[in-house]
Amino acid sequence: MPTRSTLPPLAHGPPSRRVVHILALDDDAMDIMAVSRCLRDMKPFETVVAGCSSVDAALEAAQDLEATQGKAFELLFLDYSLPGHSGFEALGRMRAEGLDIPTILMTGMPGEAVLLQAMKSGVIDFLPKSAVSPSSVQRAVQNAIEKADLAREAAHKTAELERTVARLEQRQREIESFYHNVSHELKTPLTSAREFVSLVVDGAVGEVSDDQSKLLQAALGGCDQMVTCLNDLLDASRLDVGQVALIQEPVNLARLLEDVIAQFEPSAASAQVHLRFCPPVTSAVVSVDAERIRQAMGQLLSNAIKFSHPGGSVDVAIDLSREDAVAVSVADTGCGIHPDDLPRVFDRLYQSSTEDAATLRGLGMGLYIAREIIRLHGGTLSAVSEQGAGSTFILLLPGRHGSPSVPLAASGTAR
Repeated sequence: MPTRSTLPPLAHGPPSRRVVHILALDDDAMDIMAVSRCLRDMKPFETVVAGCSSVDAALEAAQDLEATQGKAFELLFLDYSLPGHSGFEALGRMRAEGLDIPTILMTGMPGEAVLLQAMKSGVIDFLPKSAVSPSSVQRAVQNAIEKADLAREAAHKTAELERTVARLEQRQREIESFYHNVSHELKTPLTSAREFVSLVVDGAVGEVSDDQSKLLQAALGGCDQMVTCLNDLLDASRLDVGQVALIQEPVNLARLLEDVIAQFEPSAASAQVHLRFCPPVTSAVVSVDAERIRQAMGQLLSNAIKFSHPGGSVDVAIDLSREDAVAVSVADTGCGIHPDDLPRVFDRLYQSSTEDAATLRGLGMGLYIAREIIRLHGGTLSAVSEQGAGSTFILLLPGRHGSPSVPLAASGTAR
């Protein structure tokens, strides 16, 4: 049967104070009495000191306190030297048994080695027995309680934050799963509807009047726009879960850009926007997934054309002045981006609230997808803009410079 000090728990202070249960593990009853006397009338607490002379007795005292009052010891005064083992060995055993409470070490043999060992053991304070006095003991207890309270509050806030993060992550997964499933389920019937409308436009089921053709063309345009939005949703979902694998190979960047620009010449002409690109004299060879870079550049060009006014221009350029990267810029003369919107233009689903942008709303995925594709390549995508004077998007790709270019096709000239 474990033995416990015959000293009864001593309570000090008016009952209205916060009751703090303190465990004192010391084989010297006089030292326990000294600690108890030092804590008499300590404000703002009522201290209850339970003295024990062995680890078994300390564990039993903790169980009794839990069973009888539903409380736990908030602080441990631990003697450095106990019969047959050190206080640190006793502390290790108590922690192994689940009794881990803030500890103040008391010793009659202070020294650097003891202090170092106390710090390594997680002891929160150190009190030489020769320095025991009401002020020193109360100060140590006050500091220990405040530290413990702060630690408990921090642990509570951390747990609460972790639960909140877990809930948000779950909702995020649900949202991503929702728009992935919706876009996947809608894409097939929408593609079928577009094919049926296209057959009617082509006269496969009978002659179509000019007025009917205009309406059907508008329907085709709407179908194409919806397909683009659904593809963006699917791509964003794949990017979010890391399902986009790059197939990289050396590519002549200028030729790749010429191909992409050629695809956007009709839409630029329809919007009365001048689309221009002058390739550099020296070739830029980069290791990229060509199709994904086409996709990213397509998003940038589509935005630049959409937000440019008739008579405006979109200029694409390659900058080889950097040693470790190749820069591609897409500059437009459109409405520009409000300073409040600029830091968020690459956020998923973000749309500007400005009047000009509101009339040209899309899904808000294009720039997010473009940035994520460039990030997958180890590059960056940034934007600078002046409201009312246009925007420039700058794409940086790790790359190397080649030899002077072989003359490019006519599509490489200014447009």
